[in-house]
Amino acid sequence: ASPRIKYDVFSAFSSNLITGAIGIDYSPTLQNLVLTANYPSGYPANLYTLSADQVARPYSSLSGFTEELKIAVVKENLGGFKQGELFLGNGNDGEIVKVSSDGRSVTNPWVSLPGDNNGIFRGSLVHDNTGVFNGDLIGVTTNGQVWRINSLGEPTYLAGLGTHLE
Repeated sequence: ASPRIKYDVFSAFSSNLITGAIGIDYSPTLQNLVLTANYPSGYPANLYTLSADQVARPYSSLSGFTEELKIAVVKENLGGFKQGELFLGNGNDGEIVKVSSDGRSVTNPWVSLPGDNNGIFRGSLVHDNTGVFNGDLIGVTTNGQVWRINSLGEPTYLAGLGTHLE
């Protein structure tokens, strides 16, 4: 069985260093939260870490993305993905960005879906840590297209829902 994170106590906290926060996920490699911030300008940075002591720090060089950015962080090595890797849409049709677990490397775009008018990845990204989808990344575009993406960045169309999922 794979390890699971257990939360016994939730504590409310805030940081005045981050504005326009949209997406949030936990990074097991950083042992911190990772947030998308500064919506809608994307400046001075799009990604920050937020520690339990409420200190916000820029996470990567990524900046200037103006869309609502939601993120998926890989929780465990599965399907060829590495723990801590982060994925998000970049606001362009059918494109996904990959950020290394330490935030130093950004591949933009990492995935470009075939064809036009796929919609953008504005959320609904998740890494399958159950193994049901072989540890692949699953994403839904704003046009309701459901895609499965393996660790090599190869997309497979799964379904057309006709609506965006958050």
